[in-house]
Amino acid sequence: MEKLDVLAEGRRVGAAELTEEGLYLRFTVDCEDVTSGPCRLVGVGDRGELRLGVPEPEGGRLRLSRALSRRDCAAVGNLSRLELRLPEGRTPAWEPLPANAFRLPWLRARLGREKEVLFSRQGEIRLVALPFDLRRPFPWPELFCLARILSWQGRDWAVFAFDAGEMPVLPGKMGRK
Repeated sequence: MEKLDVLAEGRRVGAAELTEEGLYLRFTVDCEDVTSGPCRLVGVGDRGELRLGVPEPEGGRLRLSRALSRRDCAAVGNLSRLELRLPEGRTPAWEPLPANAFRLPWLRARLGREKEVLFSRQGEIRLVALPFDLRRPFPWPELFCLARILSWQGRDWAVFAFDAGEMPVLPGKMGRK
């Protein structure tokens, strides 16, 4: 039996056990339900990705048990981890920035200077969206490299992610589009 971590936005949220069943490998997954809705589970290998399916919510957790052929599993190389991912095109639920969204003074002060800020959560990750327009200066130049551009309700937004410690998160760690 082999064990792999299950990650969501770069954070460990559970574990998976891989057991051999003849010509098949069985993936048994148990993890936190951090996605607030349907997500998919993907195995990340050194030569590709393996789609495992949609875990089912059960008692505040997500669970999945699925057998895949060893041949299909071998095609993606050595699996290093499993990832929970939002479905393609799904965007978080946005709301105006709550007054108590952040504790750190530098972050509160910076966001307090903005006229329009949207806020969302994806598990422990907090997302902040600022209006984005190519004809105007970038909304948060200090964090330019950490933004992901997202279209929502006919507008473009620069989205920044912060972890539970209110530190910026790399775009690849905040979920895939």
